[in-house]
Amino acid sequence: MVRVADDFAANSLSQLWHRRFTGHRDDLGQADRVRHLVYAEEDAEGPAADDLAGNLGSERQAPAGRWPGGPGSRPGEGPVVGPGVLAHPQMMAWAGFTSWSIEDIEAHTAALARGQELERVRVVAQTHVYRSSQPREVRLRWAKLALLANTRFHGDEPRAQARMRCQEFGLRTWVIEHLGTDADPDWNPEALAEDTLAALSLPPGPAEAAAANWRELPTEQIALLRRHKNLTGHVDRLIPHLPPGHARDQLHVWSEARKHLP
Repeated sequence: MVRVADDFAANSLSQLWHRRFTGHRDDLGQADRVRHLVYAEEDAEGPAADDLAGNLGSERQAPAGRWPGGPGSRPGEGPVVGPGVLAHPQMMAWAGFTSWSIEDIEAHTAALARGQELERVRVVAQTHVYRSSQPREVRLRWAKLALLANTRFHGDEPRAQARMRCQEFGLRTWVIEHLGTDADPDWNPEALAEDTLAALSLPPGPAEAAAANWRELPTEQIALLRRHKNLTGHVDRLIPHLPPGHARDQLHVWSEARKHLP
């Protein structure tokens, strides 16, 4: 029996892996030392919300796998797949994970403190957020699970925290755009604007000025500028949902400044 959702997850993951290793920005023209650093910082954005929402290409039909120890598997059994399913173990695991119920994944996540499994939880939960056939409250429950897994997955070092915030800000913005706002701060545009500004350690003016000759900067400063570009990737979509005021004005300035960052 074909499971389109499972295949979508496997196909999406395949393309995301391909992007990670081949999706370079050759137009930047930097030396290899800088090139490798900038690509690493670009990966901090992680899978974009729009990617997982369905812009990765047509869904390819294939039999689904089973996640070891999960519903539909037998004790001690590894991933089971049929012909046509991508053979990478992580891809197979990701595909089978999509068949779990939200209760199963919530219980499974509660026992996880760290590890790659949390990233699988995040991505699978986000795919459920984008399913318009589900009620809003169910989609918001999936979104909360995705945010929880995202927070637990990332460590404390700057690059990890930047990636965590990028994932968080992107999902929260998508929910605000498509599911609307409510009293929950996670889905409140003004709260998201304040969280965004708090995550930025540089003012927009100095960041833009430093970027004028960014190829001459030490790699650590280039990385910092890149993180600021990633951390403001959602602001153009957030601004229309904000009332006039300081936060909106500041995000407008960042919207322009980030265009000049590496």
